[in-house]
Amino acid sequence: MEEAAGLFRITAPIRASKEVISRNGVPRGMAITLKPPTSYKAAVLSFWGDGESQVNVRVNVNGLLYAIIPGNTIRVVVLVDSSLELVAENTDVSTDRYHPTIEILSLYW
Repeated sequence: MEEAAGLFRITAPIRASKEVISRNGVPRGMAITLKPPTSYKAAVLSFWGDGESQVNVRVNVNGLLYAIIPGNTIRVVVLVDSSLELVAENTDVSTDRYHPTIEILSLYW
């Protein structure tokens, strides 16, 4: 990639990929890793509104921790030259719950 006058010119072919982490159960009172630490040049994460409110998704981007609390809304996170880790945590200690579907669209060059 070259920079000229504040713009980037990509000199290699661009490839794209899509990964979907399907809605799945999280045991009561437990946390599970949905995505181990992974590096991305550019990516967009979409959190669908199909998770249960008792399951928080911890989004670790370059060591900064964010919490996505599911509900009936879609959340979007944009990454550039970042490392990403996703962990779902069920805060309900009496019932298994579901994390939301997560879609990762990424670009590589």
